[in-house]
Amino acid sequence: MEENNKIKLFISYSHKDREHCAELHKHLTQLKRTKLVDTWQDGELMAGDNWDEQIKKHLVESEIVVFLLSIDFIASNYIYEVEMQMAYEKHKRGELIIVPVILKKCDIEGTIFERIQGLPIDFEPILSSKWHSKDDAYFSVVEGLKRIIKKQSEIKAQGKNKANPIILDGISKKVNESKEIELIENEEIEEDEELSEEEELVLNDLENACLYFDQEKWDKAFAILYKYRNHDLFDSECQFLLGSLYEFGDVKNVGMDYVEAVKWYQKSADQDDPNGQFCLGNMYAEGNGVAKNMNKAKELYKLAARQGDEDAQDACRELGIKW
Repeated sequence: MEENNKIKLFISYSHKDREHCAELHKHLTQLKRTKLVDTWQDGELMAGDNWDEQIKKHLVESEIVVFLLSIDFIASNYIYEVEMQMAYEKHKRGELIIVPVILKKCDIEGTIFERIQGLPIDFEPILSSKWHSKDDAYFSVVEGLKRIIKKQSEIKAQGKNKANPIILDGISKKVNESKEIELIENEEIEEDEELSEEEELVLNDLENACLYFDQEKWDKAFAILYKYRNHDLFDSECQFLLGSLYEFGDVKNVGMDYVEAVKWYQKSADQDDPNGQFCLGNMYAEGNGVAKNMNKAKELYKLAARQGDEDAQDACRELGIKW
């Protein structure tokens, strides 16, 4: 991962929760070692630093802001009036992702976090007795953050700006290309339309489905994906995941259905998603749910390989295909 593709992540927390912030930092170590992310929190301030100035500077530069929620966090006037407000303004413009991480049970009604998907999974507090251990809770947080960080890194690596596609709560929303061209020609920048409350709720649900899928909670992932399968916000990643669930069929209340798998892989591949392209290639190579066609499989492998999909690149090597 190139240095300029590393994602800048800001952690906002109450000083009374300093030990828990430090614990989260430890769990993020591998993401930092692999140069996926740079983290910052005010514990890194040096003697003589203007703390207010530094906090605002790092907030402006951040691409993801993690809010470590607790009653002490909610009670902090500085966090509420400065950090939350600055982050939310950038969030509304599609310039950063807000990720609430609930540390201790607290009332978030009326706050910006009320309608934003949070972590850990099911928004169960890290310090809840329902977790087998705190490490399990932190692992759930890191897995959710990893998905968001990797997606944002891929966008930066492709040289796309922050407005195309817009990233909100970990789900991509593509900007209409003709509108983008029109903006360039007119040398004007218009604010993106804000999502409706219903759309935000859909995006939150879909992000939950992705997290459930990563944690192999297949029945929960399928229930959400199936519910929104015809929604405008059901993007290529969701289509790929639904195809995967149909292909392998080890989901409660879902039988193996290759035809449905091909259908959803095709939709994903049509949007240039490398995962959808690779898996659709496999279906053609094996003749599952579609007539066997190695030429079609090879073309799909090449498309995915060109986008950096390692599995597709391996398939191309095995078949002696240059991509």
